[in-house]
Amino acid sequence: MDAHTLSLEAAAILAPYLPLLISKGKLVTGKALEEIGKQIGSTAWTGVKYLWEKLHPRIETSSTVKEELVAIADEQNLSKRTDALQSLLNQLMVSQPNIQVQIATAIQNISHSTNITITIS
Repeated sequence: MDAHTLSLEAAAILAPYLPLLISKGKLVTGKALEEIGKQIGSTAWTGVKYLWEKLHPRIETSSTVKEELVAIADEQNLSKRTDALQSLLNQLMVSQPNIQVQIATAIQNISHSTNITITIS
């Protein structure tokens, strides 16, 4: 899959949960991530967590990307948040092509393990 398609799919998965994945300007990881999963308790969360764990290290390495992601998480309109996240993820994948394979694998695993079909129109 190309970076554009992958970023669309990843944004569609993460955008609804992005405000939960960022707390007080910091990316949520570890035990805090597990606690969110307990609160949500959905099968979809497994996929979100898996994808987030693949993206998190890449985001942490760039303060600019991290700041932009924090701003995106603050967007209340889900459609605008998804579009902005897609754009950011696309830029990230273009600048770091090796992440495309990880994201493609994560999305494939999400689709297989959760029986969620992602349709991009």
